Amino acid sequence: STPCEHSFPTRRSSDLTMSRKLEDLIKKDRENEKIKKDMISNISHDLRNPLTSVIGYVEIIQKSGCKDKALCDDCIDVILKKCGELRDLVEDLLEYTSINFKGINIKKKPISIKAVIEQIMVGFIPTLENLKMSFHINAPDKKVSIVGDINLIVRLFENIINNSIFYGKDGKKIDIEIMGIRSEERRVGKECSQGV
Repeated sequence: STPCEHSFPTRRSSDLTMSRKLEDLIKKDRENEKIKKDMISNISHDLRNPLTSVIGYVEIIQKSGCKDKALCDDCIDVILKKCGELRDLVEDLLEYTSINFKGINIKKKPISIKAVIEQIMVGFIPTLENLKMSFHINAPDKKVSIVGDINLIVRLFENIINNSIFYGKDGKKIDIEIMGIRSEERRVGKECSQGV
């Protein structure tokens, strides 16, 4: 008798291509979800810094009883700026939690490092006073600038200062030194990074 012959269906190339595309989409979706979770976690942490400043300046106004109008006006100015930061962070949080996640929209522009740090340190004054701490900013006469997203830069420096206060409060003083990079160092650094 002739043995039975069985033919098994083979996967067509189009099916394989479709399968790979589906796998890639699933992988990309997982990566996007991880990025989104990391960003939400970071922003949730960053909300604490401006909120702490707002609370601190509200307490200053409360203690002074608004008898010193200039002091109250300064406190209100800082509170309004910090509320603006809180609004931006909440808007970022809402954007990152949206279904159609497309990543970070970075808006780059020239930023004066000294001006940004001075503005940030004003927000930390109530916290520093409560801990009996002081700070000093040492900057060169020549303006030091970088190109970047102002909101991301502010959040970066706020976290650095916040950690400096938390881990260095026993030292009672925060020294901030701003240094520029000479063109030769910038060129060498660029060449090294390109060679890696």
